[in-house]
Amino acid sequence: MQRWYSLLLPRSVKSISWLAILIVFAIGSLALVGWMLDITLLKSIEPRWTPIKVITAIILILSAMELALLQRIPSAVRKYIVLQAPGLLVGLVGLLTIVIYAIAMITGQEPPLKYVSFFNLFLSPLERMALLTAILFLINGCAMILLASDNRRAADIAHAIALPGFILSYLIPVSYLLGVQSMHESMHTAVALNTGIAFCALSIAIFCTRSDTWLMRVFTGAHAGSVMARRLLPALLVIPLLIGWLRIYGEHAGYFESAVGVVLVAITYTVFLLWLLWLSARYVNQTDDKQQIAEQALRESEQKLRLFIEHAPAAIAMFDLDMRYMAVSQRWLTDYELADHDIIGRSHYEIFPEIPERWRKVHQRGLAGVIEKCEEDPFPRLDGSIDWVRWEVHPWHDHKGNIGGIIIFSEVITERKQAVDELKWITDRFRVLNQNLISGVALIDEGGRFVIVNPAFLRMFELSEDSDIKNVNDRDWADWKVFEENGTLLDVDEHPVRKATMTGKAVRNKLVSVRAPSSSQLKWMLISAEPIYKPDGRLDATICTYQDITERKKTEETLRENEREFVAMFERAAVGKSLSDPPRIESSASIRPSRTCWATL
Repeated sequence: MQRWYSLLLPRSVKSISWLAILIVFAIGSLALVGWMLDITLLKSIEPRWTPIKVITAIILILSAMELALLQRIPSAVRKYIVLQAPGLLVGLVGLLTIVIYAIAMITGQEPPLKYVSFFNLFLSPLERMALLTAILFLINGCAMILLASDNRRAADIAHAIALPGFILSYLIPVSYLLGVQSMHESMHTAVALNTGIAFCALSIAIFCTRSDTWLMRVFTGAHAGSVMARRLLPALLVIPLLIGWLRIYGEHAGYFESAVGVVLVAITYTVFLLWLLWLSARYVNQTDDKQQIAEQALRESEQKLRLFIEHAPAAIAMFDLDMRYMAVSQRWLTDYELADHDIIGRSHYEIFPEIPERWRKVHQRGLAGVIEKCEEDPFPRLDGSIDWVRWEVHPWHDHKGNIGGIIIFSEVITERKQAVDELKWITDRFRVLNQNLISGVALIDEGGRFVIVNPAFLRMFELSEDSDIKNVNDRDWADWKVFEENGTLLDVDEHPVRKATMTGKAVRNKLVSVRAPSSSQLKWMLISAEPIYKPDGRLDATICTYQDITERKKTEETLRENEREFVAMFERAAVGKSLSDPPRIESSASIRPSRTCWATL
């Protein structure tokens, strides 16, 4: 149902239809109230004019109800006879009234209805409607029955029938306006003015109930002719009546004779038609200008779109419902080696017969309105090789909002995938190498935090794999006790790794002894630290290697001690001392005398 305030200023065909139905219902209801309360204004508007009949008011209300049902009830259920009953009743009453008038005109006397008292209520000479009213009810009743069927051809026929009915309805208020009521009077019975107005509104409601017929498409379409027809229609309905009324009024008042009136009417119509012609030409010119501007904008937009598609970094192709090429970018032709082929209008499946079955399913899903995308997908080339592509599919819609096909955005990623696979290959081998290195390796960022450490590093400093070594920051470096070779404790900023991170200078094979916070054991280390820089020259991280030489240092210390013992022994032998008390020598399978010891011997 339309909102009540939209009926006052109708802006759509549906709102016009509801306004016309409301007028018909109001005229019928007010006429019944006028007969019940004997109010002349509601029955005939003017006492000298013919009042509306009670049966006419009732049938007008039924007509309004039928049209309201046609507006509200879905077309799929209109075919039921219950919904067509008001229209059938309207047509039947009109037909019976016409039969009574025909019998009276043929026989010259009224047919006897005294034996059927029900018919006397609306077919007696005093109660029955005018002949023109009955004809209009029969026409409108047939039109409403046809509109109730969900059939386009039936609606076309309904409007064809209703068109002469509208002309006859329009005749009634025109005859009252011009003072020639005899035009619609038959057998001494004229049609009431409010009845004529109701019939005009009824015809408008019938026309607006189906706006897609051969008649209404001319007025409701979006073309320039339809817009011009809607603009001229009110003037064509009102101005001729005004000219005719002015002529009759001038002749009756004695302002001019009949011949002068004819000349004035001819001149007035000429001026009026010329004015309408000028308005029509002006509107057509304005419409043509707007169309030319729109066409120019469309051409520019198409050119921009074509340039965008041709030079887009991604390959783009547009397909219809049958996967036939409609438009392609140059990148698409290059990527899929189609530059030498005329592919517009050809099926994608015809060019690539080995295309995976999954692409066909994606095509169907795209036509169903589903957006699909894939990061990696094998695609067979024309030469039989396989390319890896990433693609995204979007449906596109036509001007009616229906899906007209799909657009595919694709990118060949074969080289990129090969590079990624190679990088993964290198990374896997680096990971294996890093896991099996004897030396400890650590990656430390510019803030002094451990980013990566290998298992050897964890073993060196007695750390578990779930330790919080990666949370070490600048303040925690003081917990790492680092000593020079002579036993001097180094300041925090003099730690080899810390120094390389702060200064950005490499440190190589720095011999120090280290006591980590997690270990109570002092270990000898050879530490190297190499800074890594970002492309902009800023320090990114530092790679550090740790070689645990604690056992080697112990071995060297033992060798030096043995060397000193041998030297002392031979010095005593040289001065004639007894060798009865030989020096103590620690046995070790891994200890060998140094070159100095052999030279002494």
